[in-house]
Amino acid sequence: MLAIDVNSWGHGIAWGLIRNGEIVSFKQDGLNPRRIVSLYNQAVKRERKVGRLKRLGLGEVANVKRAGRLARRLRSRVYRLIRAEAVFLARKLTKKALRYGAFVVIDDVDWEGLRELLMRKY
Repeated sequence: MLAIDVNSWGHGIAWGLIRNGEIVSFKQDGLNPRRIVSLYNQAVKRERKVGRLKRLGLGEVANVKRAGRLARRLRSRVYRLIRAEAVFLARKLTKKALRYGAFVVIDDVDWEGLRELLMRKY
């Protein structure tokens, strides 16, 4: 059996290969939380700045539009990094399960929990 536990940003994905009731191998693979949180915070900071300028009536100024595009690009980059890492780990674990003919059990994080972690800056 291949048991997979999807955790918070810092701990990433923990997986263990269990044979005859004993853990044969165990490893934690994770994201780079510092980079992802940094990009996310930059995006939020720029979005707040754009919002303030729009409320002042300066929404049509070129610099404001550029800052808005950069904020969207930063957010997109964060989600692309998360997705790329998730796809890489899923592929790696799928190959491992196929190699050993293992039954796979996954304890997953829901998107609402992930969004909550982002808001708490974890």
